[in-house]
Amino acid sequence: LDQAIDKFDVDYPVHEDIRYMHKIIDGQEVFYFANIGNEFIDMPLTLSDAPDLEKWNPHNGAIETLETKKNPDETSIIQLQLAPFTSCFLIEDR
Repeated sequence: LDQAIDKFDVDYPVHEDIRYMHKIIDGQEVFYFANIGNEFIDMPLTLSDAPDLEKWNPHNGAIETLETKKNPDETSIIQLQLAPFTSCFLIEDR
């Protein structure tokens, strides 16, 4: 894949316990991340052309604004933190 694609929509350090999906719903970016392992995860995510995002917690309904670092190459970096066996949505903040 590295030879076929210059820039992925999501890039993160290889981790066997992370699963994700990326969809665009009615023009709005929606990412879903899940930690299927039994260890806390705290790692950077690089998102291609990412808008400002909110982190939605499907377990308790909490919504928080994410701090996003914008890079000169138009990518964004956020810090993903997920407790064991939990998930979250990253939703474009309109």
